[in-house]
Amino acid sequence: MTNRTNRCILCGSGRKSKEYAIGSKGIYKCDSCGLIFTLPQNRLTQFSEKQKAIYEGEMYRKMYFSIRKKICHRAEKRLEEISSYRTTGSILDEGCSYGFFLEVASEKGWESYGTEINKPAADYSRKLGAKVSNCFTEDAKLKKNFFDAITMWDVLEHTENPVKHLIFVRGLLKKGGIIAVQLPNIDSIASKIAGKKWAWLCPDDHMYHFSVKTLTRAIKEAGYDMIEMRTWEDPTVIVDSIVARIKSDNNKAMNSAIDKIAIPFYIFMNKVGFLFYPYHWIIKKYNKGGLILAYAKNK
Repeated sequence: MTNRTNRCILCGSGRKSKEYAIGSKGIYKCDSCGLIFTLPQNRLTQFSEKQKAIYEGEMYRKMYFSIRKKICHRAEKRLEEISSYRTTGSILDEGCSYGFFLEVASEKGWESYGTEINKPAADYSRKLGAKVSNCFTEDAKLKKNFFDAITMWDVLEHTENPVKHLIFVRGLLKKGGIIAVQLPNIDSIASKIAGKKWAWLCPDDHMYHFSVKTLTRAIKEAGYDMIEMRTWEDPTVIVDSIVARIKSDNNKAMNSAIDKIAIPFYIFMNKVGFLFYPYHWIIKKYNKGGLILAYAKNK
C-alpha cells in the first residue's frame, strides 16, 4: 500500500489490518497477500532530509568505519556467490555508503559503480576508485542494459514502491544480469520475539517489511527469475531481540541495568556461537533468520 493509491503494491487489495502502532506510524498487513508496510509513508525526499543529520554525522561515520573489516569480509563472500552466477563485469551497488563493498569488488576485477545520497560517503567512496553518483539511483545518469550485477544491501525496504524499483533496476541490467538483495525478515524468530520493539522495523525509514514469501513474489512480479533465497543473521541478533522485548518504555534505570546484564551474553555469543548450532539450523531450514538474502536473474 502507498499513501497515493491505498492499494497493496503486490496484489492490489485495499484490505489491511494494523499490526502495531509506533508513535505516529502504523505497521499494517495486507489481508490478501500478507505484505507488511508502514503508514503513513515518508516520501524519499523527506527521508533524505530527515536522516541527513544522522547519516552524514560523525557518529555514524565512526560506527561504519569500526566495522570496515567485517563489511569487507562479507563483501568477499557475497562477490564469490555473485561470481558463481555471473563472471566479473560491471557492478552497481545501490546505497553504497563509504564504498567498502565496491572497493573489494574492484580488487576482484569488477568495474565498480555506486549510488549514494550521503554526500560525505559518496565522496569517500570515489576516493576508493568507484564511479559513484551522489543521488538516488533513478536520478543517476546510468546506461540501460549495462550492468552485469546490481546489489541492494538493505535498500529495497526504503523505496516507495519496491516492485516498481525492481522493474527500473532490471532496465539497467544486461540480459542474464544478476540482482542481489538483502533486507530484514519480518517473519524471523528475532522479529517475533521483539514484536513492535524489533530494531529493524524502523518506521521512519523502512516503508516495507518483507518475508521470504512476499519478497519472492515482488521479485517475480518485477520480471526476474529467482535463483536463490535464504535467511541468516549474526550470532547476537537473537540477544538484541530478547533485550528489546524485556526493556521498559519508560524506565531508564531498569533499561540501563538490562544493558549491563546483557553484555556478558553478547561476549558469550561471539565466542561460543557454535553452541547455538541447533538454533541456526532451524532458522536456515525454515527461513527464520533476521535477514533475507536473495539472488535473481534478468530474463
